[in-house]
Amino acid sequence: MSADNQGSFLTGFSLGLFAGAAGFFLFATQDGRKTQKRLAAEWAQAKDKLAAEGLIEDPEASFKELLLTWFEDSSKTQKPLGKKKRSEKKKIKTAAKKLKFKGV
Repeated sequence: MSADNQGSFLTGFSLGLFAGAAGFFLFATQDGRKTQKRLAAEWAQAKDKLAAEGLIEDPEASFKELLLTWFEDSSKTQKPLGKKKRSEKKKIKTAAKKLKFKGV
């Protein structure tokens, strides 16, 4: 396994461990249930303020619905590189090779 793959694996493993621990805390402990209720109350207050400021459109939307629409919108704005972009990147790389630093 290369060092890059090992780093990616460890990053994913660490994030999975953290998400599992957070999920266990929120859904399997008494303190987690209290935290859930507190987060729901905070969201109820926050969404009214966010709607008043125009940052969210629907003040009746749940936090999950807001996240889903936000992620859907952000995925629509990401476009794959077209041929023009690739050729521009190639030109930049070629120019960078020509201007290679020769030292002091």
